[in-house]
Amino acid sequence: MEGFGHRLSTVAAVVLLASCSTSSQLKQGRQALEAGDFATARSVFEPLAEKGNAEAQQRLGRMYVHGQGVEVNDGLAVKLFEQSAAQGYADGINSLATQLEAGRGISRDLSRAVALYQRASDLGNAKAEYNLGRMYEHGKAVPEDQAKAAELYLRSAKQGYEMAEYNLGLMYDQGRGVRKDKAQAAHWYEEAAAQGDDMALNNLGVMYEIGDGVPRDIERGLHLRKQSALKGNVLAQRDLGRVYAIGDGVSQDFAEALQWYRLAVAQNDPRAEAGLGDMYHDGNGVPRDYAEAKELYSRAAAQEDDSALNSLGRMYGNGEGVPKDDILASRLFRRSGGQGNAAALFNLAVMYHDGGGVPSDDVVAYALADIACQLDKEVEAKAAWRRADIARMLNLSQLSAARLLSQNIATKGLDQALDDYVARTRSRTGSGSLL
Repeated sequence: MEGFGHRLSTVAAVVLLASCSTSSQLKQGRQALEAGDFATARSVFEPLAEKGNAEAQQRLGRMYVHGQGVEVNDGLAVKLFEQSAAQGYADGINSLATQLEAGRGISRDLSRAVALYQRASDLGNAKAEYNLGRMYEHGKAVPEDQAKAAELYLRSAKQGYEMAEYNLGLMYDQGRGVRKDKAQAAHWYEEAAAQGDDMALNNLGVMYEIGDGVPRDIERGLHLRKQSALKGNVLAQRDLGRVYAIGDGVSQDFAEALQWYRLAVAQNDPRAEAGLGDMYHDGNGVPRDYAEAKELYSRAAAQEDDSALNSLGRMYGNGEGVPKDDILASRLFRRSGGQGNAAALFNLAVMYHDGGGVPSDDVVAYALADIACQLDKEVEAKAAWRRADIARMLNLSQLSAARLLSQNIATKGLDQALDDYVARTRSRTGSGSLL
């Protein structure tokens, strides 16, 4: 019996040594991954994965998904995730679900992805809780349920998962799934920002700049947004460009504005292209260059940016660096105005009043000026003056028609309302044209 007991203790010691060895190898692999030493990470995880270690299978699978030290191979990644998930390893289950959701290396199956997210979530996996929250937030393979999404984000956020912290902050910020609570929004943005989340840094910066849920602190707000911008957040980059270009809460600084706008333009952001176009158009911080302004406006207009469409229309309407073309200008103003751009609606009103590029029609001109008044305080004064000037030229029947058209633009949208008006005019007179 002594000999048998001795053999058992020897076996146990060997198993313990093997377990310690595996644990230390996994630690080495994790450290190598964090350091970006993918060759070492692969040399550690690959033999462990072949021996059936669930964590090594999952981590090696992620390397194949992201091409870290290996060629991207989603099919092989899925096989590794399936092996890991079959052992009940929560990260492996979650990783398999993400492949199913995206349809990478396996046929897309949202229902199965949800079931796997739920399974991993039941095991307390923070990433799975976040992913399941996304599915409920957007109604993907489950009924949309904002409250359920917020509950799942909270569970994940309490484990320190950065993306859940940000999403939970956003839900408190917007009052989706939870009662709107700016202080709670700021708290969760702070948590995510502390881990370097660029969206959280930007949103928290905005809150500090305007004192929304936190004491107003413009300097801290700018600092946070610059951190976000330096991490590549295009929203922060373009808004910093705008802030410095017009001196919104800061001293106007065209050099600073150019720096931030150019970073955002490098990411093909249309609003930044429009803003940088304005700087070249007006010669702010750079020599005036209509050709460069037109190029930037055109790039942004191709993405249907309303500001760029209006600015490009203005260039063609005034013949600034381009041949004067009222027809093209009116079409650009209409595309911009259809998105609610008050300046474009005012410009289009002027064209209908003057008959530039469109048939002269003061009923339409009045309606457009009226809508522009309602949309933007900065445009209101000149649009109100134009509306009053046009009103003096209309009889009671025309004024009634103009007010009806204004109501229709507000309810139906610019294109539908104008098309309906032209169709009615054509049926009465036998003439009429569209922009």
